[in-house]
Formats: sequence, structure tokens, C-alpha cells
Amino acid sequence: MKRFDKKTEQRICGFNATLSAFDSRPLDIFRLYITESKLKYFSKEIAYLVKNKKAYHVVSEAELEKIAESTHHEGVCLLTKKLKVYKLDEFLKSKLPKDFSLIALDQVKNPHNVGAIARVMAHFNSHALFLQNPYSVLTSASFRTAEGGLEWVKIVEITDWNETFQKMKEHKIETIATSGAGNGESLYKLNFAKKSLIFLGDEHNGLSQEILKKCDRVLKIPGSGNIESLNVSTAGTVFLSEYYRQNNI
Repeated sequence: MKRFDKKTEQRICGFNATLSAFDSRPLDIFRLYITESKLKYFSKEIAYLVKNKKAYHVVSEAELEKIAESTHHEGVCLLTKKLKVYKLDEFLKSKLPKDFSLIALDQVKNPHNVGAIARVMAHFNSHALFLQNPYSVLTSASFRTAEGGLEWVKIVEITDWNETFQKMKEHKIETIATSGAGNGESLYKLNFAKKSLIFLGDEHNGLSQEILKKCDRVLKIPGSGNIESLNVSTAGTVFLSEYYRQNNI
């Protein structure tokens, strides 16, 4: 079997993640590896591969574990072109909705958390995810955890937070820092700007002081105080849910 090319190819494992990739960008697909037990669920997708002379291989569970480099493959592993990553200027020059929410992750390096956040973003129609070193966290684990969400969210590579803040001001996008230390205004007392960029930080250290100082607002999620903070993807869910409630309901 052809070797995996890390420079150009992306592994996507997981039932829903694989189906979403077929739906959203079939031209990016190179080949599919699938166990016999999952064939009945992918008849339409396999027909597409055959019609377009793309390869698929029926493999054993053991073989698929080696190909996917994971035991959490759910019986399928799809090889595609790497997901498109936008530069910041390229993204801002693209066709954007009139109103939108964006998420920026500061030092969040766990692919499972990135995938969980992308799933929440897709649910609440959040437009783009700003990442440092995006390909380091866009792994098969993040795609599987996202359950297809990464196919609906634009990925923007951030190399300089100072430049990011400058561009946000130029485009009248409000920047919001999330605080897990009990500091800041209550999320539920804020009227979100129609164009909002929400920063989420690493679970252990939170957002850097640089970002906290530069954001237009610092917000907290009110709670009992029994625990210090929420998981980063849970915090993202609360913020995006409130943005969606204010702007869509």
C-alpha cells in the first residue's frame, strides 16, 4: 500500500468525520481504508470512489490500526489533502458574513480539545478558528473528536498576536478575553458585538497577560466557585451559546 505523505496528506478517522469530508470536499480525497463491517454504511461513498478512479481498501482491524496509527478509528480511515489553512490577511479579504463569531486559541495544544471546540463552533455556526501552528493540532484525533465540525470551520494561522489585534481593530471586530480566575465582567451582562473574536486559553495557565491586556473586554462565566475553571471546550461552548442566543434567537 502507498505510504502516507505527511507533507501533503491528512488522516481522518471516525465515522462522522469521514462522512463529512466526503460531503464537503470530495475532490480532496485520495483513498479510503475501511473494515468489512463498515462497508454497508459507505456504499454511496465507495461508489463515488469507484466512479472517479480513487482507491479504497478493505482491511482488517489490525491493519487499520497501523494505517491510522490509532485504535480509535471507528472502522474507517480516509486520506485527504491537508485542510486549507488561511493566512490572516487572506481570511480577512475573503467573503465574510455580515455578522460572525470567531474563536482564537492561545497555547491550546491538545488535539482533542481543538476537535471538541471545532464541533461546538460548527453547531453554533461560528465562522473561523484562529490557531498558532495549526497543523500540529489538526491531527486524526482532532478530526475524529470534531465529528465533522472541522469541515465547517475556516482555520486561520496566527503568527503574531500584535498583528492580529491591529487587524481586528481595523475591521471593527471586538476582542474578548475569557478569564477562569474569577476576574472580569459577567458574560451574561454583555451584549456581544455583531463581530466578535473570543480568546480561549490553555487550561492550566489561561490566557497570557499580553492578550488579557490587549482585549477590548475580559469576561468570566459566573458559577458556584467550587472548582477553579472549566475545560476549554466547555468554556467555549458557554460563550458561543450565549453569542448565538443573542444574535439568532
